[in-house]
Amino acid sequence: MKESRFTLIELLVVIAIIAILASMLLPALNNARLSAKEIKCKNNLKQFSTGLILYADANQGGMPPAYMNPSNGWSAYMNWPEFIYPYIGVKSPDHWKRSTWPLACPMVEKMKLSASDNIFCYARNSQLFKNYSFTRYGWNVLDERIQSPTSAATFMDANADAVGPGGGEQYVEFFRHKNKAATAYLDGHVNSIKNPYFESFPSSYWRNDSGNYLPYWAHFWGRR
Repeated sequence: MKESRFTLIELLVVIAIIAILASMLLPALNNARLSAKEIKCKNNLKQFSTGLILYADANQGGMPPAYMNPSNGWSAYMNWPEFIYPYIGVKSPDHWKRSTWPLACPMVEKMKLSASDNIFCYARNSQLFKNYSFTRYGWNVLDERIQSPTSAATFMDANADAVGPGGGEQYVEFFRHKNKAATAYLDGHVNSIKNPYFESFPSSYWRNDSGNYLPYWAHFWGRR
């Protein structure tokens, strides 16, 4: 009986087919991995949103400040996540190591975002959260009622701790999930926004509909 064996050409063909299948499969696997990280990031922001609502319910409708420190009469230095963590059962870590905090975006989790590791992976909307003062839930920094809580952003993917007007601060929003940024809203839901073209605007931009007004940014303070 003649023994059947692979020829060299047949073996090379099989290897080539495996290589082709792998090249087709790997991008799909990588895309699935990125999608999983985006889902986890959105889940983090959902927890922050839930914690914010619980915090407001327990504090006469007030929202936490952006941050507090002893020089402003506070007992310790605290940032907005540290006010919310207790309401979602999370223990606050060393506040100086912000990229290793609980509920960090998985795209930057355990990575130093700066030389001093002092930058958040999520930003807060500076027009809803004042420094050193507590704001009312559903109101912006100008003490005007938010017209649309479903479109007013609270927290979002970023490479700094705030998104606000002037000085190019709007560019800190970080579109790290396939050119999208996970964003939480005042009513508690979470979505993703795409990376549009942004132009600089002055501080007065948030106070009135100036010539630099961009409708895309209106969702940050709930005007639409």
